[in-house]
Amino acid sequence: MKKLSVAIICKNEANSITRCLESVKDADEIVIVDTGSIDNTIEVVKKYTDKIYTDYKWNDSFAEARNYARSKCTGDWILTIDSDNELLPSIAYAREEIEKAEKNGYKTISLRITLEKGDRFSHYLPYLYKNDPAIYWKGAIHNYLTEDDKNMSELTLRCWHSDSHQHDPDRSFRILKKEVFSKPELVREKFYLAREYYGREDFPNAVWWYTEYLKISNFGAEMADANLMLARCYWYMSKGDLARAFCLQAIQLNTNFKEAILFLAEMSGPINKNRWLQFTEGADNSGVLFTRDKMEWTKDMYDKQFKADSDMSRYKAIQEEIGSIVGEAKVLDMGCGLVY
Repeated sequence: MKKLSVAIICKNEANSITRCLESVKDADEIVIVDTGSIDNTIEVVKKYTDKIYTDYKWNDSFAEARNYARSKCTGDWILTIDSDNELLPSIAYAREEIEKAEKNGYKTISLRITLEKGDRFSHYLPYLYKNDPAIYWKGAIHNYLTEDDKNMSELTLRCWHSDSHQHDPDRSFRILKKEVFSKPELVREKFYLAREYYGREDFPNAVWWYTEYLKISNFGAEMADANLMLARCYWYMSKGDLARAFCLQAIQLNTNFKEAILFLAEMSGPINKNRWLQFTEGADNSGVLFTRDKMEWTKDMYDKQFKADSDMSRYKAIQEEIGSIVGEAKVLDMGCGLVY
């Protein structure tokens, strides 16, 4: 049986890491690289391993930190996992996947990455890989392996939001800005910087970086997502024609992109809306970069629309007018939203 190592980088994860370690405790080796905890993370991890390294100095590069942890692993295969993740269903199942990969000549195994709450968001990444000098991490943030066999498995990394993020909430934003300005040739970092601006509801800057990204990208799934997000940005900026054009471009890149089809339906008149909704019946999200469920993106859409339209005084006038007509009778006030 192949020896399996688990590599974890962490900082101030005392409240999260036990659950993570419980899910991987049956591995042959657990390597911990602590980048400067001031809580009792070290005391917690000592219950699971003695391979704890505290000499690494964090310098805003996840790839460098992951590669340092990787260099300390002695297993034939390595599982990289974060402190706020847990492996499902088990290390035993991971061993079975490793045996199958070995037989088929694969060097990487992709795990499904999903959020804990509602299982609303998922994609696949090769976080289980052969301990081979040619396989290592690249990218200061949103890092990736130098090899990816696209060998999908049923293994899952279920993620939750660690309390430690509040100590440095702008970390991703800071690193991405530094990377794209110091290395203009970078591609995917522009995509993720655009996402950061979108999350901050800075739509003009999000549009700028998505546009810059699309000029140089050739990754179809990511390009489709960028076009959809451009559509959302323009929609919130009250530029409906541009929003629909970019949404159509997302669908053209991937006709199975259900979220894009649903969004185009919402931006269309009644007849076209119904037709687009019919198209969603055959859209299975194959080849989609991120799968977000309907409740997630519709909440996002209405929150942003109402935030941009903060003057609600006209509704007060409407209610007063209704009140003058019906007197003291009870009134049911209903809005019109998404109906499927």
